[in-house]
Amino acid sequence: MTIRLARPEDTETLVRIARTTGASGADASELMSHPRILAEIYLLPYLAATPETCLVAEEDGRVVGYAVAARDTRAFEAWTRAKWWPGILERYPELPGWTRPIDLHLADLVLRHEGDPEPVVRDCPAHLHLNIDPAAQGRGLGKTLARAMLEVLRQASAKGVHVRVGQTNARGLGFWRSVGFTDFPAGPDLPATAIWLGQRLKLPAGSASNTQRARGPNQ
Repeated sequence: MTIRLARPEDTETLVRIARTTGASGADASELMSHPRILAEIYLLPYLAATPETCLVAEEDGRVVGYAVAARDTRAFEAWTRAKWWPGILERYPELPGWTRPIDLHLADLVLRHEGDPEPVVRDCPAHLHLNIDPAAQGRGLGKTLARAMLEVLRQASAKGVHVRVGQTNARGLGFWRSVGFTDFPAGPDLPATAIWLGQRLKLPAGSASNTQRARGPNQ
């Protein structure tokens, strides 16, 4: 398996993987009114805004998975509010009238602009999404890709990274815990509809954050 940065020619394959894994690892096609809607939330804005943290896994010349991330969640959320969500309403003007589960989730994001919970972002300011083609699952590709992305974020001086997993997605929870993520404690500031997990990252030697920590905040 080869892991590399995503390229524009990968996009349609990645959109298909997003769709066929979007229901807790299962096909989400019946949960949305347009086949690209899920990718409009969890894939395409990352390819546009943070291409330096978008990786694909390739086997025998075929893309079989991807991981996309934002090193600074709050900056990414601000960008999507200003640049991406308005474009979605232009591309899908009928979206507010759609009623399938993923349609409603996207409409909520576009219209309400809610960000990830503050306790999560404060401790682990980066976030990521990862999906593996169903035909390539079960062979450890996801763990290899996850570890590669964690190293990319570490080299980018992200002090921590978080993920959001649905309450009923036992397989997803097991996967993220297996690569070193731990659950954030439940509390009033964390939506009960999801489980939030994070992992602190050891910053590379000589990074700006490490230098500041060594010298003290006022030196």
